[in-house]
Order: sequence, then structure tokens, then C-alpha cells
Amino acid sequence: MVSAVASNGAQIIPHLSSALVQNEESIEKWALLMVFADLQATGLYEVNKDASLMRLLEDEVKGMNDLGWKKNAADIVDELRAR
Repeated sequence: MVSAVASNGAQIIPHLSSALVQNEESIEKWALLMVFADLQATGLYEVNKDASLMRLLEDEVKGMNDLGWKKNAADIVDELRAR
């Protein structure tokens, strides 16, 4: 599923961003972050070059309630930032 969504590249960013903000479940936020990571990894969208998107990802991770998923999500954001 992640690759299927990521194959839509930049045109899917607004939808993914909206879904990330609207979703309150930590595991679902983590799953959405995996899609952003796949976009970056496949070269379909340079997530780390989009400053406002990176701020959004960071803010959403900070607001996560489940500490386990929050750490996993923070690791994804850190990896995106490092690329």
C-alpha cells in the first residue's frame, strides 16, 4: 500500500498532510509517516527539502500520545532530516 500511495508523488502530499493532522491514532500517524519516508526513499518527493512539511511532521510527532509509536515516528522524521 505504501508504494502504491507514494507512486502518486507530489500530488498526494496535501492529502497525506491533511490525513496526518486529522488522525489522532498514533499508529496511523506512524503509518502515514512511513508513506512520507517511502516518497523520500523512492525519489518521488523530496520530503526533507520541504521545510513546511518537515515542520508539520515534527509537530505531529510531538503531539503523539503513545510513547512507543512516538519514538518510532521520531526516528522516521530524524531519518528524513538526515537524507
